[in-house]
Amino acid sequence: MFCDSMMLGGGRKAAFSIANSVRLDGVADYFTRTPTVEGNRKTWTFSAWVKRCAIGTQQFLLITGINSNESESVFFDANDKLNLWVTVSNVWVGRLQTNAMFRDTTSWGHLMISKDVTTGTPKIYWNGTELPTTVLTEFANIEGYVNKTYEHRIGEGNAAIANGTFNGYITQPILVDGTALHPSAFGETDPVTGSWRPKRIGDLDFGINGFYLDFNDPTNLGKDVSKGEVVTVTAPIGNMTEYAGLAAAFDGVTNNVTNVSCATIGAGIGTTSPGWIGAHLGAGEPITAVRIYASHNDGFVALGSRVAVFELWGNSTDNTGTASKIADLGSVTDAAGLVVTKNGLSVSRDVYPYLWVKIYTSVAMMAGKYAAEVQFIAGGDAPNTFSPVSLGAADVVTDTPTNNFATINTLHSPGCTLSNGNLHFTTASGMSGVATASLGISSGKWGWKLKIGSSGIPSGTPSAAAFGIVRVSNRIDNTFLIYDAGTVIRHHKDIYRDGVSTSSSYSEPSTEDVYELLFDADVGTLVFSRNAIVECSVTGITTGVDWLPAFSDGTTYGSVEFSVDFGQAGYTPSDPAYKALCTANLPKPAIQAPAKHFDVLTYTGTGAPQTITGLGFAPDLVWVKARSNPTASWLHRLTSRGLTQPSYLSPNSTDAETSIVGNITSLDARGFTTNGNGGVGESGVSHVAWCWKAGGAPVANSAGTIASAVSVNPAAGFSIVTWDGDAANATIGHGLGAPPKFIIAKCRSAGGTDWSVYIGALAANTKLSLSGTNAAAAGSDWNSTAPTATVFSVGASANTNADGHSYIAYCWAEIPGFSKFASYSGNGSSDGPFVHCGFRPRFVLIKRTDAVGNWSILDTERSPTNDGRWESLQANSALPESGIAVDGVSSGFKIRETAGDINASGGAYIFAAFAEAPFGGIKTVPAKAR
Repeated sequence: MFCDSMMLGGGRKAAFSIANSVRLDGVADYFTRTPTVEGNRKTWTFSAWVKRCAIGTQQFLLITGINSNESESVFFDANDKLNLWVTVSNVWVGRLQTNAMFRDTTSWGHLMISKDVTTGTPKIYWNGTELPTTVLTEFANIEGYVNKTYEHRIGEGNAAIANGTFNGYITQPILVDGTALHPSAFGETDPVTGSWRPKRIGDLDFGINGFYLDFNDPTNLGKDVSKGEVVTVTAPIGNMTEYAGLAAAFDGVTNNVTNVSCATIGAGIGTTSPGWIGAHLGAGEPITAVRIYASHNDGFVALGSRVAVFELWGNSTDNTGTASKIADLGSVTDAAGLVVTKNGLSVSRDVYPYLWVKIYTSVAMMAGKYAAEVQFIAGGDAPNTFSPVSLGAADVVTDTPTNNFATINTLHSPGCTLSNGNLHFTTASGMSGVATASLGISSGKWGWKLKIGSSGIPSGTPSAAAFGIVRVSNRIDNTFLIYDAGTVIRHHKDIYRDGVSTSSSYSEPSTEDVYELLFDADVGTLVFSRNAIVECSVTGITTGVDWLPAFSDGTTYGSVEFSVDFGQAGYTPSDPAYKALCTANLPKPAIQAPAKHFDVLTYTGTGAPQTITGLGFAPDLVWVKARSNPTASWLHRLTSRGLTQPSYLSPNSTDAETSIVGNITSLDARGFTTNGNGGVGESGVSHVAWCWKAGGAPVANSAGTIASAVSVNPAAGFSIVTWDGDAANATIGHGLGAPPKFIIAKCRSAGGTDWSVYIGALAANTKLSLSGTNAAAAGSDWNSTAPTATVFSVGASANTNADGHSYIAYCWAEIPGFSKFASYSGNGSSDGPFVHCGFRPRFVLIKRTDAVGNWSILDTERSPTNDGRWESLQANSALPESGIAVDGVSSGFKIRETAGDINASGGAYIFAAFAEAPFGGIKTVPAKAR
């Protein structure tokens, strides 16, 4: 049902910014730590922000255990579902799996596992929302292995348990030992965009094995910031000599630690010959914890029946005076390397600026050399530092949940292999491959760089490297890119535009060449520089449209290899007027809060008067459909607000409007009211309502040759227009101030007339009918004339301008970040087209135009997650909804099936989409991965 009010009468940024993330390559990168004491193995919370780079493979986020029979893990499986599995003594004691699939590689998402098996089944959250899950094995009230003294890995499986390294970006991995938390401990909903955003971590009790890695120190990637700060570390000293006294333990002059004298121990450390390790800390925050790492000749000699005892001593004046014992630090009998941690101290550095750790054993140890390191910690417990494996400072990037950078888009990269955080591109020899960036460009000045890899120049052939920009609306499949329309490409010695070489005077790219591309989307210029020297400037590029950075092997002569940097890995444009390609640099969206202009509601009818609420605005157009009842009508409200005899049109028929008492009786401040009749309130039937805000009561408009009445919301690019026909070619004022790209019109007073549809992606002499399935054909409904900023044109057609008949039109101008009206081409594959919208879609309408096809309507209210199918309804049919395989993502949608209505091979399609959240922008929280 459509219902409109005209016919019824009627600088910000996230509070907390994350600076860095770590890029894991999916091969051998991970973090490792082995706790020395057990924590709570039944109750804990794991939280992390992740940006996936590869899908369809098993990838571990957290794993611990000793083998496949004794393990606990959090991982994405090969079907891209998130799992928590626990096995004890070769028996599953709990397995939980999300119904949702996580296949959005264009942005960040926040996952959280909240586990407390003493109270029930663990919970899995994504972006603050608890996900529907399938319990594969009921969780027993049994201890798992998280927080046990087994190796814990972040980002990689364990060969003894299961393989699978995470391929993507990760930041803020956090474990809270002993508490099952809610996502509100780590994030919050942005009050404007509605997107989930990180927040500053509060005063949490992380527990003994809890940790928080923020990656803000590239020299210490595994640093745990959940605990105290390490004030100073002794060495590690090369040898720890036996001392009867304190003299010469350290210099006692500076804050720097000096090793104790290195000498071979004769009788060994014993009860009367302790080892001493000291430091001059000076005044400062009290020491709250001490941690000691000790070993003997790269492996501490077995203690056997001996006990190693550790004590903390202090001196107030210097390194030679009398010391006082402050605290017992603990004792161990471990055979291998000793790690002793003592938390809960409160040692004043004003009283004891000089501190020592005393080490002795119950029975004298054998002679040898001993190595040790002591950490003195202030401000909390001893940190649970992780060791990075195959990771270094170069893997720290500024791509984060609060500033999402462009990468090469996994969802739009046929024929190529991506790696290194989707910043590395390769194709096989003799194969065609092409990829685009994940972030589109329609305005502003942007720069990025790429480096030609070792396979960029195949032996005996011209360079295969091809790179530049491509129109978002252009088909990108397994083609060579240089032959495609809507492109500007540098390849071999040439510049190709729209598939034709326009210049052939440049040097072939060579291995290790570095190219910078500077694109001015406002003026329409693209500058190519090679090794910091400008090669050429391409001018006259179409402005006001969406472009994507693009990469290809150009031909089948050989393979190609690129490394790309959009700014997350250190690149800064050489011209300061240009910006790196990230969400924080995008223009501020005209609409940061889409839900104030368009939204979707679902409800179950009661068969009685019913008020439906939940909108953030008073709607002017409401389109209602019963989801499960095949006899229900789709109705379009055609009365003015306040009238008691509403008139309706049915989008799946050509009938004139009719007056039906009941159905929607009013449009309200936050929704609408139904009478419980017809297709809007049938008892027990689920309904969906798509709702738009126009401008309330209509006003006169004289911009066209025919006077019109318009209700206009120019900010959202939406107007409702009525006029009386005169059987001539005419113009109608729409009031938008910008050319509409999508118009739906209907004759209200005569049956047998089509719902006429105009979309800017097709020629203006094209006819489409919302009530039919026919392919696009030539027609005169729009007088073969594209709309202007003030009027749209109609021909002397019964569908749009017959004499003596009344008409209505719904007009939408495109608002970047809020609405998109465009086209795409099908490929007939389950790895279907990726359609870039520039926002996270809330609603999508799709129609095939080169052949018969239904109008498919998708929305995220009925399908809030990507679980393999989105529920689809047909605008041209009264049939109930059915599922189709489409994924919504943060910047558009990805088709994953071959149905002719949405993805026939070579099929031509149009679509209309409205946003759930903008992809990003200045002072705008970026949309999160679905």
